[in-house]
Amino acid sequence: MRETEYDELPLNLLRMIDLSFSINYLETITRTITIGCQSLNLNELSEIYKTYTNFGWTIPPAMPYITKQKATTLEEADSFMLQFCKSENMDCIFSDLQNCEKIDKNDLKEAINCYNHRYYKACALLIFSMIDGILIKLQPQENENRKTSSAFEAIKSKYESNQKMEPKFFIALQANMTIECVKNFYKYANNFKLDDKCIYRNMISHGMLNRAVKETDCIKVFLLLYNILQLLHYQKITELN
Repeated sequence: MRETEYDELPLNLLRMIDLSFSINYLETITRTITIGCQSLNLNELSEIYKTYTNFGWTIPPAMPYITKQKATTLEEADSFMLQFCKSENMDCIFSDLQNCEKIDKNDLKEAINCYNHRYYKACALLIFSMIDGILIKLQPQENENRKTSSAFEAIKSKYESNQKMEPKFFIALQANMTIECVKNFYKYANNFKLDDKCIYRNMISHGMLNRAVKETDCIKVFLLLYNILQLLHYQKITELN
């Protein structure tokens, strides 16, 4: 692939999936990737890109350069990133995802079909289910109560000591942006009072989203799935439990 591609609920009847373990593991991978990049002002650029993750964006594979312009509004973030997410760009992302062995091809096919026919909420729900599956499978099979949030500590010790990668600046930046976006999309729902700038996973999955899901929302979630898989690819994690 090209380098540039790359809590419970406050309700009695429902419990949110705990994703902390898996998110901690992704953060461990990110720290491994970013070693040696400090001299390249990675921290400064990561802070700039974090302003885009606040609005649900990870780096599109078609993005050819590094921006030094912060996003202060949803409109600014969407306008900048959508120029790299045209129909031909999305087709390339779909093609790469279809060649990935870590996700269910039937689920992906249905998600793409929903996207193409403008069933955006169904599309987003399917993509989030695939991301949930990746996060859950990141934890050991011997864990009898596998949860997306409990996954990381056990896997951390398995990979952290031996997984060494020659740091690459763009990959490090992409990794930082991906983990920040995962944490944003999967944040605690705060009694379902989150704002509506993103289609937060815990809001949409429990039917508490207060607005319609748009095409741009689906693009963001497709990119999140794509970039999580890229993060695992660069860390040489070839199989999930």
